[in-house]
Amino acid sequence: MNAVKNSPAKRTAYGGVLAACALIFLFLATILPTNRIFFYGLSSVFIAVMILEYGTTAGWMFYVVTSLLALIIIPHKLRLIPYILVLGHYGVFKTLIERLHNRFFEAILKLVVLNIGFLLAYLTVTTLFKINIKFPFHPAFIIIAVQPLFLVYDFVFTLCIRFYLDRIKPNIKN
Repeated sequence: MNAVKNSPAKRTAYGGVLAACALIFLFLATILPTNRIFFYGLSSVFIAVMILEYGTTAGWMFYVVTSLLALIIIPHKLRLIPYILVLGHYGVFKTLIERLHNRFFEAILKLVVLNIGFLLAYLTVTTLFKINIKFPFHPAFIIIAVQPLFLVYDFVFTLCIRFYLDRIKPNIKN
């Protein structure tokens, strides 16, 4: 039974279904006028499922593949930046960080990952694409306000993982 679960064909098929789901939510995040952050967040949860089923390396591969596929098939390339640079890889970093088993240090590292992602996204947009960003508030206020919101996102991410493990995974035949 374990040989079937770990077969390359099953891993590829499972990853393909998860990638399709992630890409659907990414597409919705790029075309809908509202709820974009919700769909970006939801699209990033599928990497956790891949990690749970096949490990961290499969999670990295899933992130790279979904990012590249999104760049190929989704028309609004700039709107993919939140996924590619901020949220898409978060499941892998979350997995690695939570191995430390120190909630305070974990929270600090998660916020560091978030802020590095935001910095990379900002530099990509302003330097690479030469877009001048006008903030409705001072950038420092936005950065400070986003920190607790991200911790809420992390908590909801954990709830999604728990939901998968408790409700979905038991109903999937190996």
